[in-house]
Amino acid sequence: MLGKLREDYQPIPLPPRRSHAAVDASEVDAVPSPALRLQQQIARSVATIPEEKWSPRASVALIVSVSLALWLAIVVVSVELIGPVFA
Repeated sequence: MLGKLREDYQPIPLPPRRSHAAVDASEVDAVPSPALRLQQQIARSVATIPEEKWSPRASVALIVSVSLALWLAIVVVSVELIGPVFA
């Protein structure tokens, strides 16, 4: 009986898949999706932001200060946990 069922099985054909590029703009606007509305709002607001670049000096200062703060935190935590090394 099981063998006969497998022979008679016919898969249901699926509709052809469309990429995002193939979706018509009118179809996108027709979908009342809050996520899509948020994406469109963010895209509009980001497009109007002027691009300001940091100077190399400011970038290096940020990297050095963050690195020093990280190493200072590591030293303070290790001294609190282990105790003074050279005491």
